[in-house]
Amino acid sequence: MAKNRKHQSFSSSLLRILGIATLIIVIAHLLLQFLNLEIFHYQNGFAYELSNRFDLDDESSVGTWFSQALFLAISMGAALAAYLSTVIAVRRLWQFIAIIGLLLSIDEVATLHEFVLQSLHNVFFRDADPTTTNNSWLLVTPFILMAVVWFVWKVSKLLPRRTMLLFATSIFTFLVGAIFFDALASIVDRETFLNQGVIIAIEESLELLGCIIAVYAIADYLEIQHGPRLKSALSNLK
Repeated sequence: MAKNRKHQSFSSSLLRILGIATLIIVIAHLLLQFLNLEIFHYQNGFAYELSNRFDLDDESSVGTWFSQALFLAISMGAALAAYLSTVIAVRRLWQFIAIIGLLLSIDEVATLHEFVLQSLHNVFFRDADPTTTNNSWLLVTPFILMAVVWFVWKVSKLLPRRTMLLFATSIFTFLVGAIFFDALASIVDRETFLNQGVIIAIEESLELLGCIIAVYAIADYLEIQHGPRLKSALSNLK
């Protein structure tokens, strides 16, 4: 038991650090959005610009940078796991995860998913405002869920149960924020603290938490499955 705790010390520390960083970013978002919307009503230039820098819904913000870094960490960790794997099927699964992490990292700043969702909305719902029934998420969610079920099934066949459960928790947490709360934000008045502050904070914090759990799952897997090899490699570098 003591040995397992030692193996997991790095992943546990990483989880704690990333969790604290997320909490700080979310609190900064809430405080600055409250000041900008409720106190200054967009009339204070400094508060407006600073709130944009920590706006979790802004592509050029600290939150977006942090999210992109998390996806890159997922990609790099999965690539390392693929490199260390000796079983071909396991190596291919980790390579697949690495590619998905890289693509999501690129999408985080390119916002390609926003373009796709907006295009689908224009095609199927014309100029109608988004509602709970007129929402492009309803069109893509079934395909996303099918892909998730396949992925979790694949992970359950090739990776330890602990890793599978962590990945399943990660994906569920991320999708609740990305789909449910994103859809909710689209039907609430945008120019309010409820939307720009609270709902966006919940949506993005769930997405960040989902990414953090995925990073933890990979770090935990690497420690347990390849800890001695990694320690030996690090020792040789010194």
